Amino acid sequence: MAARLNLLSLSLAVHFASSAVVISEVADKGSSSQCGAGNEDWVELHNAGSASVSLAGWKLHDDKGPSDSKAFTFPSTTTPLAAGEYLLLCTRMDDDATSPQFKIGGDDTVTLLDASGA
Repeated sequence: MAARLNLLSLSLAVHFASSAVVISEVADKGSSSQCGAGNEDWVELHNAGSASVSLAGWKLHDDKGPSDSKAFTFPSTTTPLAAGEYLLLCTRMDDDATSPQFKIGGDDTVTLLDASGA
């Protein structure tokens, strides 16, 4: 039996003047092939633009908002996301410097903000 992947339906109205980084997929119940034995939730970002983008200072958060203690801010050491590249972020992994610590519920909205808060 094929594993069923439950993805959130997202309506995104994203306006980035300097980049085309978007949330391309969200899995609120994880998937066995992505984030280890814990089957953690995950968020996939995609740089649909033609230039690499530094994600340093960008923020990813759930319904609790960008000021919540579990909102994830990309550290200054984050490798830029190359044009056309995807980035998979597994939630609640051991290292909170490289992994969002919030859980994604079936009705949650996941939001990506650039370093200026847009």
